[in-house]
Amino acid sequence: MSPHPGRGTALAVAGAMTLTLYLAHLAFLHFYPFEDRPWTALLIQVAAVLVIPVLWRLIFRRGPLEWVVAAISRLAVAPVKVRETADRGRHRS
Repeated sequence: MSPHPGRGTALAVAGAMTLTLYLAHLAFLHFYPFEDRPWTALLIQVAAVLVIPVLWRLIFRRGPLEWVVAAISRLAVAPVKVRETADRGRHRS
């Protein structure tokens, strides 16, 4: 059980930000290659995945990239809902 009701555990919060964390992971590997210290790279990434999303969630509901995807989805769905409503009105007698 989470100490903050409605906030979730660290893994649950991280799971709600997978797109953002995946791209952050790729950026980390690209800009900070740790070929000579793989355990250091692993520990940094694990710590970041467990801490950063929890801090982010204290302020925001979604991860930044998840927010963008949700906004685009809402824009794409809105015209469909309007069209469905208009179609229902035409079929009534």
